[in-house]
Amino acid sequence: MPINYYLRPNTVSSNPEEYIARIFDMGKCDLDKIIKGMLSRGSTVSEADIIAVFNLFFTEIITEVSEGHNVNLPIVSIRPSIKGKFNGIKDVYDSSRHTLRLDFRPSLIFRESVKKVETNKIDRPTKRPMLKKYEDIHSNTINSIITPGGIGQIYGAELKFNIENDDEGIFFVAMDKTLMKVDFFSQCTKGRLEFSIPKNIVPGNYILEVRKGYGKKAKIIRKGVLEGILLCLK
Repeated sequence: MPINYYLRPNTVSSNPEEYIARIFDMGKCDLDKIIKGMLSRGSTVSEADIIAVFNLFFTEIITEVSEGHNVNLPIVSIRPSIKGKFNGIKDVYDSSRHTLRLDFRPSLIFRESVKKVETNKIDRPTKRPMLKKYEDIHSNTINSIITPGGIGQIYGAELKFNIENDDEGIFFVAMDKTLMKVDFFSQCTKGRLEFSIPKNIVPGNYILEVRKGYGKKAKIIRKGVLEGILLCLK
């Protein structure tokens, strides 16, 4: 899969025809996603075992670096360093003037691997909500079932909206374009929405949308749509 990029004007250049590239943000990848990716490749090791090994791995790296060792891994090297000036040979570390930090450097094999990645130019994206996953807590399903009166969770990016604005929010859109808006939320952040599914949502197929205001006074409403169709059962 190629890395998507787009061009934007170079604001620090006097040449109006000069542009710079920006990588299109595909969202965050955390340890949980990496572990699930490992399992999807047919790993014979259980998820619990992988988590346990990773925890030991990270603990050992932190211990080694904390003792002043340079840690060289297949993808990155890590070494501690001190930032700040010392006033003469007898001066000592002072946290008000000096900072202990970590220096990271990608390994040669990692740098060479990245050079081989394909790129794909796209049009400059317009900011809008990006829905990656819908989870129905009651049925314990992903991107498939809607449980009336249950709890739903949406994961993605650019999800946070103004709850007080009637034009913004989470909408279940029926096949006849009828809208069912969500009214009750327990969490509304950029990466996650948790909410109560309306009890009076009728059985049928739905498209899930998040609508958010942009621009001056948030008057420009843009929507993000979850890929696929959700089924509501009574």
